[in-house]
Amino acid sequence: GLQPSSFPTFEAAELLLEALATNTSIHRFSMRRSHVTDDVGSLFALALVDNRSLAQLNLEGNHMTNVSAKNFYSVLKKNNDTLRLLDLSDNPEIDDDVRSALDQFMGQRALKRTLT
Repeated sequence: GLQPSSFPTFEAAELLLEALATNTSIHRFSMRRSHVTDDVGSLFALALVDNRSLAQLNLEGNHMTNVSAKNFYSVLKKNNDTLRLLDLSDNPEIDDDVRSALDQFMGQRALKRTLT
């Protein structure tokens, strides 16, 4: 993943995620252990509204909270059926029940794709 010094500003994150929203060639993206907070986590969720190619997103080991997890759920439920794997593990500020519900939701999406 990117080191904190690689993301000097929130504006840099905005530019990256704006590009990700319309990108059609990236299928896996990882920013594990990159000090991602809710501000950037929410930008990732918004990028998924328009992105139709990203299948795996790894945000393991960051500093996101239930706010980010709920933003991902909201976007994935209504606006994105492409993402197959969302890893928010080891974000200690996300409650276990929230993470479990999101994992269950992602599992149901995977099962639905398998059956159809």
